[in-house]
Amino acid sequence: FIASHLIKFFKEKKYEVVSVNRQYSKIIDGPEVITYENFINADLNIDKNKNFFIHTAWHGVCGKERNATHQFENIPLTAKLFQKCLNCGFEKFVFFGSQAEYKNTKEIMHEGSIIGPSSLYGIAKNAVFNILSEIERAKNKKLLLHMRLFDGYGPGDKPHWGLPTVIN
Repeated sequence: FIASHLIKFFKEKKYEVVSVNRQYSKIIDGPEVITYENFINADLNIDKNKNFFIHTAWHGVCGKERNATHQFENIPLTAKLFQKCLNCGFEKFVFFGSQAEYKNTKEIMHEGSIIGPSSLYGIAKNAVFNILSEIERAKNKKLLLHMRLFDGYGPGDKPHWGLPTVIN
């Protein structure tokens, strides 16, 4: 649901946006939206010189999938996509990390908190951040916009997730 809000915001500002999402996501339709299934099964045909690429197609975000080995399939797929966006002239590649990248603690967490994931999901998310950062450094380009999200909630969120369930 977060990507749909970002896409709407960027479109209202007249930016060119491409987004890759899970097939079941309720995202704004259009030629700029690529499903995860198309992402993994085809060579992406992305127009050059778009402003933002938003990647929200991570496979395995539900709690029951957090320690599934398919988490690691996300790593080369995301790196390939990032490389393609570098070559196509995007201004920013928006990638959502997770609070799962941080070490479990009873302290209040912040951006400077210690990284120490305890699930395959968190390990894979953090690996992608490190890999994309290194690709970016080696190419001497600043493309990555990485945001580690905590438990977000808002309009468009799935009703079966934690906060909507409590509220309802």
